[in-house]
Amino acid sequence: MSTKDEISCYNKALPVMEWLVSQGDIQKVPGKSERFKKGNNAVFDVICARNGEVKVDLICFNSCGDAKRTRDKIDSLMQW
Repeated sequence: MSTKDEISCYNKALPVMEWLVSQGDIQKVPGKSERFKKGNNAVFDVICARNGEVKVDLICFNSCGDAKRTRDKIDSLMQW
């Protein structure tokens, strides 16, 4: 999952995450445009490198529940 630079990476990745918010799959974390959550147990961090590579880290507190399935969905949507 790569674009040409960090800015274009965020410009492509964040709308994907916003779409998932609009679908009810995840929620935004106030004050952090690159951080999202699923319930109270899972946090998704969008990380773009300077070379345009994107990854989404999943941090779970206790059980991840269905957050792993959501992570798989995110990965499939960010194939560019």
